[in-house]
Amino acid sequence: MCLYFDCNYFISIACVGMSLLKYICHQKDKRCFIFFGKVMPICSRCFGIYFSLFFSLLVLFSLDFSFSKKFVLFIFLLFNIPLIIDGGTQYFGLRKSNNLLRFFTGVLAGIGSAFVIYYLIII
Repeated sequence: MCLYFDCNYFISIACVGMSLLKYICHQKDKRCFIFFGKVMPICSRCFGIYFSLFFSLLVLFSLDFSFSKKFVLFIFLLFNIPLIIDGGTQYFGLRKSNNLLRFFTGVLAGIGSAFVIYYLIII
């Protein structure tokens, strides 16, 4: 049973969403933001990635930029390094992360990934 929302209408919508989102996120409650007293069905890092990926692609496609392959690779690596450091040090137990840091490293990774997706689509 899905326990994320109280209203029957929202329970069915939330459960469908949870079922689909479990394939792209681990959905650990302690790593999810809480809005209006309810746990989001996606962790803060994944939320940051998908949120910034969507809006970055909107900006890139609407402004019709042109980038070199080296620049795209540089941006991708540069913007994913914070996520790798945060996730790696947390995974190996060297320190504890928090949801705000997870969100911001996810946002950076989403922007870097948007550059790669945009480049692959326009070539």
